[in-house]
Amino acid sequence: AQAHKKEPKSCIQISYFSKNGNEKRRDGLRNHNWEETLSLSNPDIIYDKITETYSYHYNNNITKKTIRANSRRHKQEPWMTDEILTDIRRRDRLVKQKNRRSDYKKLRNEIVSKIRKAERSYIKKQVEESVGDIKKHWDVLKKVINKTNNKEDITTEFLYEGSWVRDNQQNVINMSNYLSNIGRITNETVGPTNTSAYHLLQKNVRRNEHTLLLGEVDAEDVYEVCKNMTPKTSSDPHGFKQNVILSDADIISHIISHLVNCSMKAGKCPDNSKLAKVVPVFKLKGSKHLYENYRPISLLSTFSKIMERLIYN
Repeated sequence: AQAHKKEPKSCIQISYFSKNGNEKRRDGLRNHNWEETLSLSNPDIIYDKITETYSYHYNNNITKKTIRANSRRHKQEPWMTDEILTDIRRRDRLVKQKNRRSDYKKLRNEIVSKIRKAERSYIKKQVEESVGDIKKHWDVLKKVINKTNNKEDITTEFLYEGSWVRDNQQNVINMSNYLSNIGRITNETVGPTNTSAYHLLQKNVRRNEHTLLLGEVDAEDVYEVCKNMTPKTSSDPHGFKQNVILSDADIISHIISHLVNCSMKAGKCPDNSKLAKVVPVFKLKGSKHLYENYRPISLLSTFSKIMERLIYN
């Protein structure tokens, strides 16, 4: 009889910068000749040059590794310390040894106790740090109250106009059409307003409607903005992680300031900086198989977010 073949375990690919990879990326950016980019004045071309150069040093020095899905080799929760993960791996080895059942149970109970203690400590710290910031404070409380994670995997089949759609590309098109028309549909249901938007500006009637004065920014301005931004680990449309770009601000701040200044002089925002990676997130209510039960999260380019903050300032 033919031996029963085990189904291959699902795998995921993770990417990160090792200490050596970080140093190589930063050295590459530091030693790169930016003269050609600095000689340009078209913000579209400058933006593309910056992303192209940064992509080269970023992707050439990043470490990519394939691991089994649900593997405990990567942290599941922010309070899972290296000590707890080490104990978990030891527990998983003990469970296979029948003659050490008592040792397994003892370690298992210790791990549960450590996880609960670490979680309580983490949440307490989050609550204390968010005091004074009402939005952040509520975000922390919502996570504590509602344990369900709305970033779980999206279903691969959707019910659309009475039929099941299982083709990934068609689901992308249908989801995109739905999300892009929410504003228009909502506007139609609300109806026209009886007052003009200008009535909100009456307190600022003494203003020049035809002039906007912007001063040039320098490398120090860019560095200060980057220092105050949140170092998020999500990837932007170019595949760059925000915390990595922010960590390189001391090296590339002069080239970003040139981009912003040229953009202000030309009165134009680079076209490719307007791209976003849109991720649908389940609202935690209703069926997971309906497009209307998802809300869009737009992951913007980190470079464009830096530009936006500089213009805002």
